[in-house]
Amino acid sequence: MISGLRLTETVIRALPEDANANPAARGCDRKLVKQGGQWVVEKLD
Repeated sequence: MISGLRLTETVIRALPEDANANPAARGCDRKLVKQGGQWVVEKLD
């Protein structure tokens, strides 16, 4: 999933220091979550 997103010029960020951070505070507008055994991209509220 991540490789495919990178091909669309989507920036993927996952750093150890981001584990407990608020994604919106880090400049993110979407998140990658596992739902029903599949990875999906969700918009942040």
